[in-house]
Amino acid sequence: MTFQTPQTGARVRVTTRFPSIFYYATQDWDEQEYEGVVGQRDRSVPEGSFLLLTPDDVRMPTRVIALRNVIDLEYADGQKAVRVQTNSEVRVWQVSGSKGNVYTVTQRGSEKSCTCPGFQFRRACKHVQ
Repeated sequence: MTFQTPQTGARVRVTTRFPSIFYYATQDWDEQEYEGVVGQRDRSVPEGSFLLLTPDDVRMPTRVIALRNVIDLEYADGQKAVRVQTNSEVRVWQVSGSKGNVYTVTQRGSEKSCTCPGFQFRRACKHVQ
């Protein structure tokens, strides 16, 4: 299940979760919370994502938020966003690297990701092929 795309112009608070990419991370997942206004969608925003305008953050005033990474979505009035059923099946498995490290590969529909350093930098590795 994933969240429904919020309406353009809505003020939202969104919490996302990603696998930690840092070697010395103390947790397996990184969670981030952002607050802003949902922007007008254009062709640079992929399907299943929305544009979040965060003008108070001078380092990144706009963000593209993928709904598959959202774990909580709340509107300014305190109302929780609705989750919708999706057809994509999520599969997760462990693979061994060439030097004995263990990495996690995640497949969502046809999209695959890996926690190895090669995938984190190049968005491609031998583990997802």
